[in-house]
Amino acid sequence: SSGLGRLNEIYQKYHTIRSSKRFKAGDKFSPRVWLGKPYNSKQFCIAPDLEVKKVWDIEIFNSHEVYIDGVFHCSFGSENWEELCKNDGLSSKDMKAWFSKLPFKGQIICWNDAVSY
Repeated sequence: SSGLGRLNEIYQKYHTIRSSKRFKAGDKFSPRVWLGKPYNSKQFCIAPDLEVKKVWDIEIFNSHEVYIDGVFHCSFGSENWEELCKNDGLSSKDMKAWFSKLPFKGQIICWNDAVSY
């Protein structure tokens, strides 16, 4: 099935993960979703621009180990992985599907002061 899964697997979104490293605290971020196939369809703005509160570098390796700011954070399926997924507004299954092409290097762009890694 496509989409974000069952209703009980949808979470409040506090950050997003992007492959670029262009954001820093204080920047504005425009939250958008793809209307169709990612990177091959129009985007829709889902909220007013948000202020970036925090950023972290993230790396996900072929071994499914996740490093945040160069420090081991979790492996897929662990409690910390579940927290990372929920903070990104996704179920573990959907997050794994999103990061199917590994390794990945990028940035966590957070607009919620309460989130910390």
